[in-house]
Amino acid sequence: MPSSSRRPLARLLSPRPADRGRPEPEPLELDLRAVILVGMAVWAAVLLVAVVVTVLGAATGHLVPICLAGLALGCLGLLWVRRRRRG
Repeated sequence: MPSSSRRPLARLLSPRPADRGRPEPEPLELDLRAVILVGMAVWAAVLLVAVVVTVLGAATGHLVPICLAGLALGCLGLLWVRRRRRG
């Protein structure tokens, strides 16, 4: 493989010389609890739709467990955030 074909990849992987002098941006402060709660609300809404669709027979029963898993993972996320704030 000729070296000229690797140059575009090298440019993507290493910053340009002008970018090296820029300071690193500060991390974004974010309330993870609010983000997780919004995600859980979305999963709960989809769960309601999934139950209706399953009861009507328009879909198989796989949708409800997936939504319940999303809610369960949200609960685990809330526990993780609570534990992280304490420690």
